[in-house]
Amino acid sequence: MSASSIAQGVQVEPRKKIRRMCYVSGQPAISDGDSAYLSPYSFRLVYYPTVFFPEVTLAAPLASAGTLQEGPNRDKLSRFEKVRVRLLPTPKGRPLRWLRQWPVLWDCIGKADVVCANIPEESGFLAAVICKFQKKPLLVQVLGDWRQAILLSGSPGLIRTVKSWFGEWMTRVTVRTANLVFTQGQILFDKCASINSGATQSAFAHSTVTDEVFFESDSAGFHEPLRILTVCRLEPGKGLEVLARSLQSLLIRGLQLEWWCIGQGPSEQALRDLTRSLEISESVKFIGYLPHGPDLFQLYRQADMFVLPSFHEGVPNAVLEAMAHCMPIVATDVGSLHQVITAGVEGVLIPSREPQLLAEAISRLAQDHDTAKRMGRAAYRKVQNYRAGTWSRAHHSLIEAVFGTIEATEPSHVSPH
Repeated sequence: MSASSIAQGVQVEPRKKIRRMCYVSGQPAISDGDSAYLSPYSFRLVYYPTVFFPEVTLAAPLASAGTLQEGPNRDKLSRFEKVRVRLLPTPKGRPLRWLRQWPVLWDCIGKADVVCANIPEESGFLAAVICKFQKKPLLVQVLGDWRQAILLSGSPGLIRTVKSWFGEWMTRVTVRTANLVFTQGQILFDKCASINSGATQSAFAHSTVTDEVFFESDSAGFHEPLRILTVCRLEPGKGLEVLARSLQSLLIRGLQLEWWCIGQGPSEQALRDLTRSLEISESVKFIGYLPHGPDLFQLYRQADMFVLPSFHEGVPNAVLEAMAHCMPIVATDVGSLHQVITAGVEGVLIPSREPQLLAEAISRLAQDHDTAKRMGRAAYRKVQNYRAGTWSRAHHSLIEAVFGTIEATEPSHVSPH
């Protein structure tokens, strides 16, 4: 689709000059003296599209006590000099939180030429409502399915069902309000296009890989024991308990393996308890959180295959990073994973919640090094399409086609990673 045809789909003056973006984030930030900090993941989300704009205001919730402490799990936002941070109050209770955040968002959005907001995040929904009142142009990045995220975040029940309906309603309101929509994968793209077809223009919200991630492995075979790698947030929707049961089955059958589990989250203790009860804890290494960088890349290079048994997904960065390290992928056929993994080409896709099928997929690859190597090479070729430079140029063009010409600014030398 041409830039002119995109611009015709929205009611925004086509050649207006723009320079000020307000980025509304649901990811917490913390202020320490004259510096502000985000988690590395949050920094990567914020980097695009704010890098295109000469002036940026980041409106982000105040991080709770004990989070983003000094160390590798936080990134100094002030090194990205043009970003000004406005912290949103975070009192307990949704009505009070929204009431306290509203005036801060109203002020930030009122001074912006373009607003960028993410969902599923409550602050993204609030930003969309304020943009509607103020008639401000809005870019929405849809990073996940709000309804599914709620349904899979805990035990089923009437309250959770009602919350999921509310999440779906907030999604529809936000997407309908947007002038431009980027989504995390084709499944979300199709859904958002059915809500606001003129605005929904890209199926890639933020999943990209930068040059330092790529590593063209020439390994001839697997290690003994087999090294299985998972990198994700440890939460119920990732299906890690299914993987644990699959590994128990494989160990009983005599396959020697190690599971390297990288990440942290609310399911960590339950997962540790499960591996002990399954008597596989000696074969599991809980490595914890690793910042995006050389230590993490080294583990990708030392592992044999990447496994992610999620119940729902967009396009996970960890899968792209594994592909950039020539790793064969075993994953569930959910969300937009089939967009980057063609079954039998770059990896193996199986139904979710099927520990036996997952075990069989891992076992087949473990016994067929030639197929696994071929898949790893195919994955390396496929992920070239997700290089950050190509992605950012395409999104820059879309933003200018819809919102107007961004005033020239000095290129940033700050890496999103």
